[in-house]
Amino acid sequence: SVANLQNQNNLLVTVLNINDEYRSGELVNVRVFAENRDRPITFVKTPFEKKSQVFSEMYYRVRDVIDGKILIDFDKSGNSTRLSTDADGMFFNFYTDSLPKGRTYAFDFLIRRNGRDTVVKDAASKFKVI
Repeated sequence: SVANLQNQNNLLVTVLNINDEYRSGELVNVRVFAENRDRPITFVKTPFEKKSQVFSEMYYRVRDVIDGKILIDFDKSGNSTRLSTDADGMFFNFYTDSLPKGRTYAFDFLIRRNGRDTVVKDAASKFKVI
């Protein structure tokens, strides 16, 4: 729907600490910055210290960049793909051994707000498992 598309454009999601490559069997701690660009802008002297907004219902999935196949889907019932929060914002831990080697993947994110789901695909999150 048009309204949903507009919502996505107003949500900025960026993966902050992803490497280009990971070995199979690694445990990766992924930090996520998220911001609703509709919110009022507050001016600060150091923009780099801007904190991520915390979305209480935010999930990740893993998509094969080449063929679009979803290898790990959003898990809203079991919460296995739900992001965690701490003092620095949002993050999740991810095991690379569940993905076939030699492929390039990306994380997509789903944010549920007010009973509506918005999927964000452009999160600067490409990586390869070697």
